Amino acid sequence: MGGLWYLSGSYLLRRCQSLVTTSLMVAIMGTLSSQRSPIESQMLSTWTFLDWTAYGFLVAMACSVLDHLDALMNTYPHLVTCDTKWITKMQNPLTHEYWFAMIQLVANLPAETDLNAGPIDDLKTAIRLLGPASRSWKTMAALFPVNLRQDLCLIYAFFRIADDLVDDAPTPEECRENLAIIRRFLREAFSNNDKVQQQPSNNIANDATLPNHINWTLYAELLPSEDVLSVFRSFARVAHYLCPRAMFELTDAWEMDLNGAPIRSQEELLRYAALISGTFGELCTCVIMYKTGRGNWNGADTVARDNTVLARARATGQCLQLINIARDVIADSLVGRCYVPLQYMSNPSTEYSMLKHSREPQQIGDHILKTYALRILDLSDQITDQAQRGINGLPEEVQDAIRAAFEIYMAIAPTLRNHSGFPLRTKVPKPKQQWIALRCIYGFHGPVARAIHSMGCRFLSAPRGLSAFIKLAPLPKKKL
Repeated sequence: MGGLWYLSGSYLLRRCQSLVTTSLMVAIMGTLSSQRSPIESQMLSTWTFLDWTAYGFLVAMACSVLDHLDALMNTYPHLVTCDTKWITKMQNPLTHEYWFAMIQLVANLPAETDLNAGPIDDLKTAIRLLGPASRSWKTMAALFPVNLRQDLCLIYAFFRIADDLVDDAPTPEECRENLAIIRRFLREAFSNNDKVQQQPSNNIANDATLPNHINWTLYAELLPSEDVLSVFRSFARVAHYLCPRAMFELTDAWEMDLNGAPIRSQEELLRYAALISGTFGELCTCVIMYKTGRGNWNGADTVARDNTVLARARATGQCLQLINIARDVIADSLVGRCYVPLQYMSNPSTEYSMLKHSREPQQIGDHILKTYALRILDLSDQITDQAQRGINGLPEEVQDAIRAAFEIYMAIAPTLRNHSGFPLRTKVPKPKQQWIALRCIYGFHGPVARAIHSMGCRFLSAPRGLSAFIKLAPLPKKKL
């Protein structure tokens, strides 16, 4: 216990409530089992409640110390090495490289007060900036492992912040300037992937986790706020294992938004959805494969990278983006956006002008707007199977969490279809989100789960379901 306390004393203090609760549960269960077990054990039969408490406390401390060291190794990898290839090998706990890196970390472990708080503060800022509009994302992210959850949140935060910089600047000129700044930053972030951390001489506040080939002083002047700069710093820390091509395709999609050209056909809508969210799905796959020890999927390692899996991941993001577009037809119109293809409109010039320029979707009518949304949802249904196959290509340890996240967002479609009108923003009820997460995490997904859920809903919704069942059931024949 003294050795564990020496390694992670302050961390254990912050987790004291969990440690005490765990040790008491182990003590109660151990005492009861040793007293009631028919098998006599010379050691266990002599253990008192205090012995079981000490044992439970020791195991809980050991697990917490491992969590602490793993978090330090992921957040401050420069404490072990600055070589990105070696950092890639450190991601898999089943390899000797991981445990050798853990030993190196213990040997070079600094005091917690000597660690720069920049990475943690930037992570907190990124999560805070997601805001209430990302409620579905936060629900989905809670299902992922912690190290995977953090990096996915950082990338999603950068995606949201960059999208707002391009779309929500006061003038079109500023929007284009922001897009140019984002592209310049991405070129610098991806320009040096051999060393992820270097000497801290030129970094902000001597933060050794930041790549020092980026001119952070310049971006502190160009970006609108310290919060935005914080998200950019977080992205730079993980850029070494992301795919540059996918990120630059995202900027192409933002440029399409700036040009303001209408989407004319379903094919153009599918291409736009593939650019804006299909590439994001590919980036998420890079994160998942990297953090689960499957190698670097950023394009440099051709052995690890599987383009078939990435293509299906793009279909997953594409499918979710179509649902997002269908849900936000009215919300997009109110801010001067329209992603409904002209192919769907009976009078394209008039209806497009009402949605895009006049920003008066109510003039078209809820019925027609919902018709647009339903056609877009039907389009997403056509690629749902490919999206599901994409989930099956991911590591088994994350499949259930990803499938839960996917189905939580997919639940928007039936909620919108079953709504009597067309709400401004369709939301899936929280209990339904929790039910989807529960059944996916515990393996109840696919056609069987949907059939059971549908049958249960019909049975519970029928006010006289039980009486009708009794009437239809055959009665046993009486013996004469």
